[in-house]
Amino acid sequence: MSYKISDNKLRRAGVYAICMAMLLGTLAGCGDAAESVSDTIAAVTGGEENKDSKSGGNDSKVITASTSSELSDIKINLLEADGMFTDRDKDADYDEASATKITLSDTVTITEEGTYILSGTLSDGQVIVDAADTAKVQLVLDGVSITSKNSAAIYVKNADKVFITLAEGSENTLKTTGEFEADGDNNIDGVIYAKDTVTFNGAGTLNIDSASGHGIVGKDTLKFTGGTYNISAEKTAISGKDSVRIADGTFNLNAGTDGIHSENADDEDKGYIYIEGGTFDVEAGSDAFDASLTLQIEDGFITIDADDDAFHADGDLIINGGNINIKSCYEGLEGTTVTVNGGDIYVDASDDGINAAGGNDGSGFGGKGGDMFKSEDGVAVFINGGNLTVIAEGDGLDSNGNLYMSGGNVRVYGPTNDGNGSLDYNGDAIITGGTLLAAGSGGMAQNFGSNSTQGSILLNMQSRMSAGTEITVTDSKGNVIISETAEKDYSCIIVSSPDIKDGESYTVSAGNYSETVTMDGLIYGGGSGMGFGGGRGGFGEGGFDRGSFEGGQNGQNVQNGQMPQGQRPDFQNGEAPNFGNGGGSMTPPDMQNGGQQQRGQRGQRGQN
Repeated sequence: MSYKISDNKLRRAGVYAICMAMLLGTLAGCGDAAESVSDTIAAVTGGEENKDSKSGGNDSKVITASTSSELSDIKINLLEADGMFTDRDKDADYDEASATKITLSDTVTITEEGTYILSGTLSDGQVIVDAADTAKVQLVLDGVSITSKNSAAIYVKNADKVFITLAEGSENTLKTTGEFEADGDNNIDGVIYAKDTVTFNGAGTLNIDSASGHGIVGKDTLKFTGGTYNISAEKTAISGKDSVRIADGTFNLNAGTDGIHSENADDEDKGYIYIEGGTFDVEAGSDAFDASLTLQIEDGFITIDADDDAFHADGDLIINGGNINIKSCYEGLEGTTVTVNGGDIYVDASDDGINAAGGNDGSGFGGKGGDMFKSEDGVAVFINGGNLTVIAEGDGLDSNGNLYMSGGNVRVYGPTNDGNGSLDYNGDAIITGGTLLAAGSGGMAQNFGSNSTQGSILLNMQSRMSAGTEITVTDSKGNVIISETAEKDYSCIIVSSPDIKDGESYTVSAGNYSETVTMDGLIYGGGSGMGFGGGRGGFGEGGFDRGSFEGGQNGQNVQNGQMPQGQRPDFQNGEAPNFGNGGGSMTPPDMQNGGQQQRGQRGQRGQN
């Protein structure tokens, strides 16, 4: 396999180092594969610098590493903090004495560079910025109330860059009450509509109400470095075509579709969301955060109620930190790749907690159930750190490709139905560090695979245990390795810890159930899952047909993640097996006329 981290205009060296360290740890026990990765680190090369003057673009650099592993190509676009925000973006100061003061009474058009302090009320009008391409304009909102019946309350028609500063302690309100009307070729559809880069800063409050469209729309980049934003929109609350970048601020968003959305169909290197910090309370009729390229969370306090995904990236979803409480969603974290490097994350999902590239998916890689049997190359879940709790009705951790865990503390509760599993992967599942406890159904259960360098135990019980039951794992000396209280009913337990060693004995207790196992290798119990990532697409390494269990046995004879009555397939030339649309003779349902939303259609939501 070739492991590639490519960031056309996007790079974050720290995350790259973490991902590479994880991969090296993953393959540490795989002989030549690990050595191959080590050898390539010295060969990492950078691309030429590429900056976008109007958007504050980042250095362009491509980082590539290769291994002889049998895993598929993986490419991750990483965002670099440097260049995301300028000093002026974060500086909300202004010289009141030299600024132009405007008390609103009618539509105002600003044509010259400068600082303008706005106050007063417009019952039906606009503030329009139509200045030179080189002009930098600062609008200071100091107690304004602007209502527009059919257009944007603030319309940035042309400028180099506009700063909208919320005066300290001020309360400002912008509304569009009717249907939006186009301005020539400009399809205005937001209460704030900007054709050029806009930075929002300051220490005041901005209330936005959009009766029929979006809240804030940027056809370039939108940046936020301070202020409080209360946005209610029939469609998307905040939409930035090239990117949405947030350093700080308080965001209370109520959106009919996405909370925060970025998508650029014209440039594959744009359409990303970068969250450096801030406080967010998002209620969304679709996704809370949705990016066509990369969605990266560095920090922040985030609370989400979403009808679809909490976090969705068509490309890569990366969480490096933050306090994240996903109170409700269809799927929690979704992307072609999903990487968790840190943070305190709680996910309560009506389907999958984490989903890499599809599966029984309502968010959008094909619509709900649209790609149930599809297996994917180049997709993966990486868990390298943080504290992650998943409550799931569907799969807990679901990858249509591979699943890697090198650190962190993970708890998975659910599913309760036998059509899903706490772990669900199509390719391989490798654990090299961290602590995991999963309590869910046993019908499609999968353990980690034989390439793992850390011990993992899977036990299928003979009866269902109730939520609220304490699960305890102790070693032969009675030392407690893990003790947790299950949050859902369960009949299968998966536990992995650095303390689980080859040749040692461990006792797993739950209510009136207790079983002692002796590790003969690092993987104990294979589960009964088919191992089809997302929609059950092919045999996973840690799973096999439930018919292998006779008389209530738990699969203890399956060692090192091997399938019974056969060996793990020998993939030639580093190629993973091709299951077509899911494996065997199964054919996915024809969704063309079934009313399901296709991925290409979904991507346009935030711009409609």
